[in-house]
Parts: sequence; structure tokens; C-alpha cells
Amino acid sequence: MTALIYPAVVCLVGLIVSVFLMTYVVPNLLSTLSQAGKPLPAVTRVVKGASDLLLYWWPALLGGGAAAVLGARLVLKTPGGRKRADALLLRLPLVGPLVRKEVTSRIAVILAALLRGGLPFVEAVRITRGTIGNRAFRQAMQDYEAAVTAGRDVAGPLEDSGVFSPMVVQMLAVAQKAGELEPMLDQLARSYDVEVATATQRLTAVLEPLLIVLLAAVVGFIAFATVLPILELSNVL
Repeated sequence: MTALIYPAVVCLVGLIVSVFLMTYVVPNLLSTLSQAGKPLPAVTRVVKGASDLLLYWWPALLGGGAAAVLGARLVLKTPGGRKRADALLLRLPLVGPLVRKEVTSRIAVILAALLRGGLPFVEAVRITRGTIGNRAFRQAMQDYEAAVTAGRDVAGPLEDSGVFSPMVVQMLAVAQKAGELEPMLDQLARSYDVEVATATQRLTAVLEPLLIVLLAAVVGFIAFATVLPILELSNVL
């Protein structure tokens, strides 16, 4: 969350600048140009349409946005909707691998601490599963618990879940058979903590210039669409 503060500020500034241009600068300039009687360029008409939409239909836009947010929240409150959203989150580029590593690290830390405290393995897995917010991982841990309880090979359920990397699946399966699960979990947690920190830095390094370029492109497009008819009018004169 700390790493996303700067990108969030950039997005907020870009939104404020764009709304100001579309609701104040663009209407004033284009109203003057419209009085000249010359048809506006296609790109300018697109910007004018968006400006009119913000000026005259903002209640409908706010209502639609609020309805979309409310609908999304209602869907996320259902078990099926939340599970599909969590699974989709894991498939997103950049964000998905970061979430996957962070949740895996949390599982390793909590499970290792519970085993070190003397809890039976199945009970430790059950408690760990209850601390996981991501429903896709929670289902994977439930399948893992069922496999351990039934005495089956744990690699199959973990691999079928699709949320754990193949390396983690093999490490858990080998450590389970060798009785060295706790040291392996400690090592896995330390390794993934480093990878989470590195992935967070990379995500921030990619987002910051990307958002700045996107902001410049949006503002530049609005400015170009506004200035273009002025340049065409000056050429005619």
C-alpha cells in the first residue's frame, strides 16, 4: 500500500487536471470557435462530446459509478463472486505474482509458527487456512488439509489448485515426506519475503513512469484537440 501512494497521487492529479480542462477550458474555447461557423475537426468533436457529457450528464455518470461500485460490493460479498475475484487477481500481470508470493509467505510464516508451538499438523493447517483472505488460496489449503487427513499425496491437490508455484508444491511434498516441514517453511518464508520486496520495487518502478506518460498523453490529446481548430482557423485567415 505504501508503494502505491505515489501512483495514486499521480492518478488523482491527472483526474483533477482532466476534469478541469474538460469542464472549464474546453467549453470556453470551443464556444468561441463555434461562433466562427467553421466545422470542428473530428478529434475536436470527440473532446467536445466528452466535455458535454461531463457538463450536462454528470448526475447520470455519478449515479452509474455509484451503482457499479454497489453492484461490485454485493457480488464480492457472495462466496462465488469473491472466489472468482480473488482468482482473477492472481492472474493479473505484475499484481498477480506479487499477491501470490505475499500470500505464500504468510502461509509459510503462520504454519511454521503453529508447528513450532506444538500444534498437530492438521489443526495448524486448519488455523492457517482461516487467516488467509484470498479465497483461491483458502480453497487450496482446504484441499491440502483433506489430502493430509486422508493420508494421500499432497502434491496433487496443491498442483491442481493452480495458486502455488511448482517449486512450492515440490518443496511442500518433499518436506512432508521427509518430516522436515518446519525448516522448509522458514526457508520458504525468508525467500519469498525478499521476492515480495523486490517485486514491490519493480511494480512501483514500472507504474510511476507509465502513469506519468499516460497523464501527459491525456492532457496532450485534450490540448491538441482544442488548439487544432484555432490553427486551422488562423490558416484560413
